[in-house]
Amino acid sequence: MSNPSDKERCRLCKSFSPLQNSHIIPAFVFKWLKYGGAGHIRHTGNMNKRVQDGATEKLLCANCEALFNIWETKFSNQIFNPFCYDGKLPSITYDDWLLKFCVSVSWRSLSYMRSKTEFSHYNETQKQLADHASEIWADFLLGKRKHPAQFEQHLIPFGPIRNIGEIIFPPNINRYLLRMIEIDTGASSSAAFIFSKLGPLGLLGFVDLQKPEQWSGSKIRLRGGRIHPRVYTLPHQFGDYLGSRAKRVWEAQANTSPAQKERIKATFLNNIDAFATSQLREAIEFDLALFGDAALNRDATT
Repeated sequence: MSNPSDKERCRLCKSFSPLQNSHIIPAFVFKWLKYGGAGHIRHTGNMNKRVQDGATEKLLCANCEALFNIWETKFSNQIFNPFCYDGKLPSITYDDWLLKFCVSVSWRSLSYMRSKTEFSHYNETQKQLADHASEIWADFLLGKRKHPAQFEQHLIPFGPIRNIGEIIFPPNINRYLLRMIEIDTGASSSAAFIFSKLGPLGLLGFVDLQKPEQWSGSKIRLRGGRIHPRVYTLPHQFGDYLGSRAKRVWEAQANTSPAQKERIKATFLNNIDAFATSQLREAIEFDLALFGDAALNRDATT
């Protein structure tokens, strides 16, 4: 019998055990995306290929997968489903399960991104902090630490943009904010974070945060707190970052092949009644209100 290899070692608890196909972004998020009018899922890296689900990786053993599922179920039932299906941010009191859920997603996203990118936009200090954050988050999830130290988690509910302000947004900004799912790593001279976008809920796991006073209302606390409709104060640079991410999607649509555009058009026409009452239609209408016909110039269903 051959010896177990590192490929069979759980990335979290380090046990040698058969690994599961772990979702990086929880599966319930993609279930919602299909419900809200997406029809088929496409990644910006290859707009010509349909996929059925989000990214998965051989990451966790069955025990760690089951541990994460406890927190995912609470988040889905108490926050995600009321907000994303019904459009209303609930007023709930949470305890330590919410921080554990947020850390679990940020840890997974960081683990996944480390296998895909060199973090070239992080400075050397931020790269070292990312490694340290990964270790601290893992220990916190396993109960070896009582607190994730300085590596904060911030949860931000996005709503539609109805007026053009100082930030220059691309014509798909509402579709991006309200409908897009993605994982990214963001960095500036004063902050670095793992960005996990769960549809209209943005989760930031900070590996470097030098000006925490610029982020008001979004921090998830270990001892609990309240999630409820409120005013969130965020730095201007984060708005620029969101605009740049939306622009990336906007430009990727230009690479959709003529054949794929015809397939998308056919799917749209075959499901036009469902589209008429979908969340995707609402997001398109918000963009049309801001940008007029320019909001559809690159839309494959134009």
